[in-house]
Amino acid sequence: MHWMSQDPPPDAAAWLEIDDSRQRIGTALREIYSHYDRNEQMIGNVFRDMYVVESMRSFNMPLVEESFAAMTQILSSAFDDGPDLAVRRRAIVSVAISFNTWKRLIKTEGLTNEKAADLMAHLIACVR
Repeated sequence: MHWMSQDPPPDAAAWLEIDDSRQRIGTALREIYSHYDRNEQMIGNVFRDMYVVESMRSFNMPLVEESFAAMTQILSSAFDDGPDLAVRRRAIVSVAISFNTWKRLIKTEGLTNEKAADLMAHLIACVR
């Protein structure tokens, strides 16, 4: 909790004020990826340990799941999708906001945060 108070994750509710779907997604991903970049070591440790340490799992898992569900809903809701398309768009949003996706794009593929955010925002916008 102390670490989160020092550099809290982006405020997903603030993204609701952005009406343009592409702008909402792009802004959100840039904020998320910047947060991951600044906090890579701690986030990596927390995500690793919460699957193997019971006390961390019971505390962190609900927080993480709730946070990612809220981000996915807020970002997916920027689009006026029918039911089938909404399912596909939510799926790609959940992949885009994943720490592991960010890590792969930055550390393995060599993209910058900005280019990774732009790429994933484009994929989300192009879901059909």
